[in-house]
Amino acid sequence: MPATKLDQFVNLVGELVTVQARLVEIATRHEDPEVVMVSEEIERLTTALRENSISIRMLPIRATFERFRRLVHDLARDLQKEVELTIEGADTELDKSVIDQLNDPLMHLIRNSMDHGIEPLETRLAAGKRASATIHLAARHSGASVLITVADDGGGINAAAVRSAPSRRVWPRLTRSSAKAKSLTSFWRRVFLPHRK
Repeated sequence: MPATKLDQFVNLVGELVTVQARLVEIATRHEDPEVVMVSEEIERLTTALRENSISIRMLPIRATFERFRRLVHDLARDLQKEVELTIEGADTELDKSVIDQLNDPLMHLIRNSMDHGIEPLETRLAAGKRASATIHLAARHSGASVLITVADDGGGINAAAVRSAPSRRVWPRLTRSSAKAKSLTSFWRRVFLPHRK
């Protein structure tokens, strides 16, 4: 179902819930048992319809996660690296609008992992690691939220290299010397702040 039709359906259900609440109020005020009974039945049906409309918007994240297998395969070939993508929690459900917004950030994280996190074969072998690197993509519920994790078994971000050449995105108002003086904790917070365009 197209997202616009789904959004329109959810909005109409929301309006129905509002009208139903007004009906309950009127029925209670007039104390007519027959109207109260009809009002309660409409309330039951409206609640079921609302819950159903919300569940329609929920989709497993599997299709989004699986889409990245091809990206990892192609990048591994281009970068001459052996990389395996592992997936966990693919049946975790998210609202369709959230899933639609995840594609670009996840692609960026996976590309960074492939380009900068995972070392060349010789470096991996010299460090005693397996020749084949792993990128792990996971989703899991945490209370009312869903946590999505992208992890790899590469060398990680070279903090010294990043701190020695601060970019305008990470350190917009800092000189090279003041960036070096910042604490490592402050550095990591800045690196992982969302960037606005």
